[in-house]
Amino acid sequence: MLRSYLLRDGSIAGARDENGTFYTIATNCSIEIYYPNGTLIKELNTSTVSEAGFFSLEWNDSNPSANDTQPTITQIMTAVGGRFRTPFLLNIIPTYTLYNISENIMDKIDVPLRDINASLMSAMSNQTGIIEEMMSNQTELIELKTTAMQNAVNETLGSFENRTYAAITSLESGALNITNASAEALNASAQLQMTAEKFSWKGTVAPDPALIGDNVTITVQGQAESNNQSLIPILDLFSWDDKYILRNQIPNNITIVVIINNETNTTTKSAIYEYDFVADKDRFTGGKAYTYVVSECLTGGLVTGSGMVETTSISAIAGLAAAAPEASRLAKKALDAIKAVQAVVLSNDNINIALTLKNLKETVDTLPTIAAKEGTGMKDVTRSVNEISERLKKLVGEEGYDLKQMLGEALGESPTIKEVRKKTDSINSVVDLLLKIFEQKFGGADSPIVSTSLQLGSVRFRITAANPSKFKKQKVDIKNYLPVEVKPRDVLDSGGLDLEYDADKSIYYVYKPDVELAPGEIRTFDIEVEDVWIVPENKLSDLKGRVETILTKLDKTEYYTKAKEIADTIYPRLDTIVADQIDDTISRSQHIGIYRQNLLTLDNIKEDIAKMEKMLVTAGGPPAPEMLAKTKIKADEPSKTMTWMVIFIIIIFIGLMAAVLFVTWQRQAQLTKDTMSSAKKRAFPEYESGKAETPKEEEQNK
Repeated sequence: MLRSYLLRDGSIAGARDENGTFYTIATNCSIEIYYPNGTLIKELNTSTVSEAGFFSLEWNDSNPSANDTQPTITQIMTAVGGRFRTPFLLNIIPTYTLYNISENIMDKIDVPLRDINASLMSAMSNQTGIIEEMMSNQTELIELKTTAMQNAVNETLGSFENRTYAAITSLESGALNITNASAEALNASAQLQMTAEKFSWKGTVAPDPALIGDNVTITVQGQAESNNQSLIPILDLFSWDDKYILRNQIPNNITIVVIINNETNTTTKSAIYEYDFVADKDRFTGGKAYTYVVSECLTGGLVTGSGMVETTSISAIAGLAAAAPEASRLAKKALDAIKAVQAVVLSNDNINIALTLKNLKETVDTLPTIAAKEGTGMKDVTRSVNEISERLKKLVGEEGYDLKQMLGEALGESPTIKEVRKKTDSINSVVDLLLKIFEQKFGGADSPIVSTSLQLGSVRFRITAANPSKFKKQKVDIKNYLPVEVKPRDVLDSGGLDLEYDADKSIYYVYKPDVELAPGEIRTFDIEVEDVWIVPENKLSDLKGRVETILTKLDKTEYYTKAKEIADTIYPRLDTIVADQIDDTISRSQHIGIYRQNLLTLDNIKEDIAKMEKMLVTAGGPPAPEMLAKTKIKADEPSKTMTWMVIFIIIIFIGLMAAVLFVTWQRQAQLTKDTMSSAKKRAFPEYESGKAETPKEEEQNK
């Protein structure tokens, strides 16, 4: 019995429906069992899957091989069209061997008890005789060895006495050497203590990063005194471009710490030195690091470090949250970004508003990818996305715009990555619209605005038209070009817009003239398009099958190793294309970009397969017709026979053209001659009457 299941991120691949019941996305499972030479033994297939996500397949083989392992491949299909092939080895050798051993043991122990008793008594009788004989021999040996041992002990005692006297003499000499070494050890200990004191200094900076205008404190912990002299370490502060900010600053505060050791009745003094300064904008550059150096001349103590000064709190909060998981940290950064947007909008700072909006968009766009990668921090992400959505509604609502249609409903407690991506795409479409609104506002214009964004779905292009004026109705022409891959048959819903074709650009676009907008009105048009940015699975399967066929044909040839190297680079690229196409964490714009990149990858794969085909032709002649029928890929260079055929066709064509031109020229010459003769007869009618002409007249007539 063989059991298979599909894992994703360490868990059974599936989800829970609205009732909380788990269901797997796997729909079909097949297991292919091969001989070691690659020949297929058996293929098992089932579409029956348990509620927990397990497939059970039974292989009824009465004579499985007990000497070899069978290479096996499990293939599982998913409801979204994914195919996962996992190789493993089917090994029954240990089980078969264990079975043989158990059978042998059973054969050995299947002996009648009376036979065992007789054999045991006989063996014990023989053993008794052997033991008695050995005991007798052992007694004689012990007596001999005892005598020899007494002689050896006497001899050893005499030798030990002599060596003891020599050792005492050596100990007296060694004691003198130890005394000298003790003095050297004391000197080394003093040097070690000085080194330890030199490198025992430590320093910290708070706050780090700091904001422009903050009070910054550098705290250094080190010795309080040396040789009964108080220590005054000096601070030097350098900017990011190695210029002095502070020089030879003494501590603003010194705290002496006395530690009493009751066991040894000793005291140890250390000190904490504090240096205070203001990170003003004249000496510090926002977003740049500064370096501090604290040195003490008596002990040689030295402490170095660095800190950051920021202009806004966004990066500071991100730095303080560095210990948190990336998804949670990014969620906090997104919240601070929307707060920064609100602050800038309220201050009417038209210089930084574009920067803060772009920062918000980049942060929000990254949230689904990081959350999917980590699998943690989803609660923080969900809470942050919902809060950002509400803050945007309030912020834009204060400007007189209604964003309920664009932002939709809030995320639930346990949203999927796909739902998070859909929500973040909606937020980013609002941010794009805000950028254009504020550009218009600060530019002093109030003409209608048209903004386009991509939404999660089949593929939906959301076109947003906004009237920034609070007092008058305005009309605007809606026109948006679709990607070059989109054809009329791919447009599922034009959203009330007309589909037109631009002959100059060879591209389709949606269009609607004179759309009237009420004061402060925002209207959206959703154009739903079939997702044509997916490489068909059968095309990828054909390429993979072609590679496998070529490798099979090249097996046991000198070209197999090189072809195998090329094939090993093709399979991962095909798998990457499949994985990228079903990734819900990426935006629709990234999805289209990945598709176009995949087309370039497919071209490279086709070139590699063409190289393998050339190897196949070189190894065994041209491919068989049935092999050529399986693929549309052909080698880039023509064969030698085809080249000569083309040359002969060109020569024959040139010859035919020359013959046609010659016949045409001859015909034209004859017609010209007849025309001239006819004209001559009409001009000289006497020639028809038979009057003879002289040679001179004849020459003149000519």
